[in-house]
Amino acid sequence: MAELRHRGTIANVAEALNFSAASVSVQLTRLEREAGVPILHVHVEGPTRRHEGAGRPP
Repeated sequence: MAELRHRGTIANVAEALNFSAASVSVQLTRLEREAGVPILHVHVEGPTRRHEGAGRPP
């Protein structure tokens, strides 16, 4: 989550970590499923943390 906050987009995070954007997105989806709450809200300006996931550690 810190990388996402710093880099602004899933694509930028993926590039910085040498992953595809799709693989990062899949991992985030799995994390949300495990947590049982949505963590990100993805919109045109880039993803932001959801209120439900805001209190959880990054």
